[in-house]
Amino acid sequence: MTAFKATYSDFKVIRGRKVAQIILEVPLEQADEALTVLGGVPRPDQERWVGVARIDPNAAKAAPEVAGEPTPPKGGKYAKRAGIVCNEPGFWTFITEIFPQARHHGNAAEFVRSYCGVKSRSDLDHNEEAQRRFRGLVADYEFWRQT
Repeated sequence: MTAFKATYSDFKVIRGRKVAQIILEVPLEQADEALTVLGGVPRPDQERWVGVARIDPNAAKAAPEVAGEPTPPKGGKYAKRAGIVCNEPGFWTFITEIFPQARHHGNAAEFVRSYCGVKSRSDLDHNEEAQRRFRGLVADYEFWRQT
């Protein structure tokens, strides 16, 4: 995952530093996921720039379903896990060490989709063979990390 949903809560000017703080709130059960997307807990010795975009609450209603076209499958736990693991720098290092040919994929997400035989991470939740391959890949990665 490379994004999370939050509510804009507050704004304050930090005097003497010529900056402003923008406060965003996420439900507590999504806090770990949001921190993962942001790169972990902030560190005073390291800047981490992020992008912020406003979500249009009417956008989903504005795009009606085209007759005859199936609705794309929604992603579940496998899609979410793939989003998290693909953003871990160590995962790409693991992939390129174990599968040197993976470099032509460009990034971990592209490799995972190719390796598991899916077009989208959300397909992982609807394809048992893809799930099996993904679980095996993640298990190998976890073993690699511990060695």
